[in-house]
Amino acid sequence: MCEGARLMGVQGTYKMPESYSDGYKAMGDAVTLPVAAWFAKNFALTPCEGHT
Repeated sequence: MCEGARLMGVQGTYKMPESYSDGYKAMGDAVTLPVAAWFAKNFALTPCEGHT
């Protein structure tokens, strides 16, 4: 579980849940900041000129 959390960008000081099941649930929907930044840069919609 700790290896998966590190891959998701979780700091080593983060207190993981006691059970593996709860730990995987906690990490399950997480998205790392570099991935979120990449999506924002490459897929974020920007307003068209002349429209607000």
